Amino acid sequence: MKHSFSSIRHLGSCLALLLLFNNFYGVAQTWQYLGAQYSVNVTSDLAVGYSGGVRTMYLAAQQDVVMKSTGSTISWTELLPPNPDFVTCLSTNPGVVYVSDAFGTTPVQKSTDGGTTWNGITSGVSNSGVTRLAISKQNQNFLYLGCKSVDNQGNPALLPVFFYSTNSGSNWDYVNGFPQNHEITRIVFDGYTSAIHYVGSKGSDGGVRRTNDGGISWAIKV
Repeated sequence: MKHSFSSIRHLGSCLALLLLFNNFYGVAQTWQYLGAQYSVNVTSDLAVGYSGGVRTMYLAAQQDVVMKSTGSTISWTELLPPNPDFVTCLSTNPGVVYVSDAFGTTPVQKSTDGGTTWNGITSGVSNSGVTRLAISKQNQNFLYLGCKSVDNQGNPALLPVFFYSTNSGSNWDYVNGFPQNHEITRIVFDGYTSAIHYVGSKGSDGGVRRTNDGGISWAIKV
């Protein structure tokens, strides 16, 4: 039985980057060393997509770079979106990739050509403190953007922290009813139904919230 990671976060020091290749009943069997030719001290995010059996990986590092590797031979190429903190790509079309830049002038950018060109997609986003970016597994036009409730100077501020898009990021709206005095720490889409999503947050009543209706209503589960 084989599985693939869609995202591996906060790998720490990763001059020696590792990717799981085989998984047998949940136990790692084989790991391969993926030594990048760049000195990457802290990895913010790693996204993996497959198209026609070919693997594409995107690596976002806190040195303000995104690197890309395509195919079975690991060879990293540096891309040039400005100041990336988080990166995610479509699982079945890794040529479509999104990056986010916390507190940047354009906090979300998108490429449809594998990272050659980038366009800002922030219409409706009123918070630049980005902490998470996620794509639905069932509907890849549906995205969530998580933030934290601080202003551009890092001071506490009551701002919307949770946004969604139904058109691949062209427009965003905030999720009604979600607390403002929070920081989004994790966004997970259920693998079997498009209606169930989970969101982890930090705040006075933080924890894990779940929606059973595609994001219309949320209930605290943990």
